[in-house]
Amino acid sequence: MRKFIVAVTTLTIVFVMYLTPVYGADILYDDFSGAYLDGAKWWPREYVCEVAGGELRFKLGNSEGMGAEVEPDKFRNRLPFANPGPITAIEADFTVQEATRDSSPGSVSFMRINGYVYNSGGGAAIDDVMAQIFIGDRGNGGLEIFWKVQEKLTENPITWRVLDGGTLVGSGGVSAGTPYRLKMSVEKLTDNRGRVIFEANGQSASHTSAGPVIDPVGPYYDLTAGINALDGFDDGFIHGTVDNVN
Repeated sequence: MRKFIVAVTTLTIVFVMYLTPVYGADILYDDFSGAYLDGAKWWPREYVCEVAGGELRFKLGNSEGMGAEVEPDKFRNRLPFANPGPITAIEADFTVQEATRDSSPGSVSFMRINGYVYNSGGGAAIDDVMAQIFIGDRGNGGLEIFWKVQEKLTENPITWRVLDGGTLVGSGGVSAGTPYRLKMSVEKLTDNRGRVIFEANGQSASHTSAGPVIDPVGPYYDLTAGINALDGFDDGFIHGTVDNVN
């Protein structure tokens, strides 16, 4: 009986060896000639937030299960402001060096200013309203500058409802390698409604709340590089810089 067990084990090992790809020193695995890491060969992919050449540099490639996956299929490389409470406006120069959408339908690769601008009046953290101004590729033929205001509906799982949004500069008006000044600001009107103003490239848009607002319960602002890729193929990428933050 002992000899029979040894024989079966030996056969199993040989069988597994023949089924498993073997990479030796004489077989090229990756020569890194592409613009970014290959998600079929490496995990996780790029996840870089650093200061280089006098600018903030973001690089992010989506890989399922990586630390940047903050919600299912949503990947974020964030740099939060240390003291967001007093902030009423943020502006900065954003330069997208490369934005490649994941191969999944509806994917987006972007950089943005992001934050909770006010509370809709309920007084709970879930009533905080988020505003964002983006530069990125969402599948309309190239880079765009666009904005969005949304409120959180549930915490677990996290779900959102978009209140408003629009495009400041459409595809064809934004070029890779060129800096664009993005600005997002918030003000309280005389009737205590809140208004968020989005500005870029000489264009502006705004959203005004339906009713009175109060300060956010959980103040938060950040600069972000991100990828949205529902059932993604791990091949999205965003690389860009931020400078001159006011």
